[in-house]
Amino acid sequence: MMRATQTPSAFAAPLAALCELADAVHAAVLVDDEGERVDHAVLASAPAHDDVQHAVALAGAHLQIVLRDTRAAAAFRAATTLWIATSERAFVAHHVHAGYVLAVMGEPSLVGTLSHRSLGACAAAIAREAGWRMAMSDEPVWERARVRTDSAGHPLEIVTDTKNMPALHAHELRPPRSDERRYRIDHEPRLELVRESSGAWFVAEKPPQTT
Repeated sequence: MMRATQTPSAFAAPLAALCELADAVHAAVLVDDEGERVDHAVLASAPAHDDVQHAVALAGAHLQIVLRDTRAAAAFRAATTLWIATSERAFVAHHVHAGYVLAVMGEPSLVGTLSHRSLGACAAAIAREAGWRMAMSDEPVWERARVRTDSAGHPLEIVTDTKNMPALHAHELRPPRSDERRYRIDHEPRLELVRESSGAWFVAEKPPQTT
């Protein structure tokens, strides 16, 4: 459950969905290219002794500057995500579009438990809501998926904000990590389907190969 702190915008839903993907997350915020808060989501279970709403907005403003300055250096121009951990908190900053940054705050265990897929899917959902055209990339663009499965847990149907397709002839691949289940779908060879340890499903289409 999320704390209601302001009238939510269209960005509130993807921010809230991100917060609910990892137990260590307390809050997420979207800030613009000047560090101003656009919208945020705060878990109701976040520590009551702390003003999480103010803290995540302040963190977002600072992290926007740090990520911007990092990306300004030639060696880190392609950097999209910063992970910062202290003894009490952890922070993540993820570039969304044209200086807009997604910032996440939570427990120190946040680092290593919040996946790159969940950050990418949240950023892509925000970009769709804003009507932004994302820059071309060699990396897949992930989406959260609702997957109907059979009694054995194998996917039968995939539904996202942009797709609705059968998942016939889905073959489970040997995962690189034991806490993930990966699938290849015969009739969609470029499609990647992953079920993370949190139970969340993500789907992405691999970018076409260039010659």
